[in-house]
Amino acid sequence: MTKDYELTLLLPFQDQDSKREEMLNTINNIIQNHKGKLKDSVSPYETSLGYSIKGQNKAFLTVISFSSEPEELIQIEKDLKERKEILRYFLNKKNLKKVFRFPVFKNKDSNKVELKDIDKKIEEIFNTPPEISKKVSEINEEEISKEIDKKR
Repeated sequence: MTKDYELTLLLPFQDQDSKREEMLNTINNIIQNHKGKLKDSVSPYETSLGYSIKGQNKAFLTVISFSSEPEELIQIEKDLKERKEILRYFLNKKNLKKVFRFPVFKNKDSNKVELKDIDKKIEEIFNTPPEISKKVSEINEEEISKEIDKKR
């Protein structure tokens, strides 16, 4: 039973389109020689590398989608490792059935905490007497604006 795979490749940055096309044809042939069926590919595009790979600071990035028998994948990967012109590759199985969904959290009023309770908890943690620290719940906008005016 065939499965879908995706091959992401970093190829050396070269000005000559013919060499790049030759490398891509070689990689496509590797897949097809091992009973793989090409489905889709992304045209190679230039990208800057975060760090130097085999002396290269720029590379061409491309993605090839194909289907193949899982048994043939080992041979495909073996042949890819032998190709010295490939800087890096990542071969992964496409799984179209699983879709990640973010959980939705509902806002419940029962979980709300009053500022006075937070003040008490802070005082407990820092062992601060209530007369030294002014409670957050007692501060209002007028007092804040008066303090700011005094400092100007």
